[in-house]
Amino acid sequence: MTVETLVPLIGTVITGLVTLTGVIITNKASGDKIQADMKIHQAVIENELKNIERRLDENEELVNQVPRIDERVRNLEKRF
Repeated sequence: MTVETLVPLIGTVITGLVTLTGVIITNKASGDKIQADMKIHQAVIENELKNIERRLDENEELVNQVPRIDERVRNLEKRF
């Protein structure tokens, strides 16, 4: 190989390496952003689940009170 053929070949290899490095850096940054977004979405979902669980607990208390209220109504009806 002559110098005339090696210079463009070396230039092409260097350009390829620089391009590959840029792609790797971009992909890493993109992956980090996606991971951060996923953590945010996970936190939002966990918060929503806690709210739903709290509401279910509140409704469960109401459901548990219904038989007691029915019994009180029956007792009042018996008195009158």
